[in-house]
Amino acid sequence: MPLHWFEKVVRGTSRNLYKAGEQLGLFPSPSPVRATPSRKKHTVLPSSEAPSVDTQQRHKKHARTSRRIKSDPQLARIWESLINEYFPEETQLREYRVVWSKRRQLRTLASCNIDSLRVRVAQELNHPKHLHWLSPLLYHEMCHAVLGDSIRQKGERTRWHGPEFRALEKRHPQISSFDQWIHSGGWSSAVRSHRAREAHAKRKAQ
Repeated sequence: MPLHWFEKVVRGTSRNLYKAGEQLGLFPSPSPVRATPSRKKHTVLPSSEAPSVDTQQRHKKHARTSRRIKSDPQLARIWESLINEYFPEETQLREYRVVWSKRRQLRTLASCNIDSLRVRVAQELNHPKHLHWLSPLLYHEMCHAVLGDSIRQKGERTRWHGPEFRALEKRHPQISSFDQWIHSGGWSSAVRSHRAREAHAKRKAQ
């Protein structure tokens, strides 16, 4: 039997085995190169430097989108009162929309997106027992909104809760007691109570 015929058989078998392996996930086939979304890394700007034109345009675009979303009336009142008391000169804060999160939360009490100009608050706190904590919580997120892209970095890691942030946060008189409430199990209790109310409402609806 000619040697070249044997080589063709071996090569053909190898190709079949490789295709079979691809189907089983052993040899993943190469996929087209494409950009993958990643978390935005905020560029640090000196305090004396104005935002770039691109940054301003991006904020304006997100602001237009944000205006189509209505703030929760209760959260909006607290947000507005905090602006008037602590940051009346920060006009951009009035562009923010403050809403209750639609997702169930376990670790995140609130979040601030400085690009979309939106603050989300965990729905687990939407209960009369916890409403008095909304002021320090929203103030915490407002500090993020005020510092924004100017927050300083240490190496490659952004220090969102660094000395500059903590100094600003201390201006609110309830921050210390709010932190104590969280670390003493208050937030965990709020989550459990919210889950129990959801389960009770579900049983009642059946």
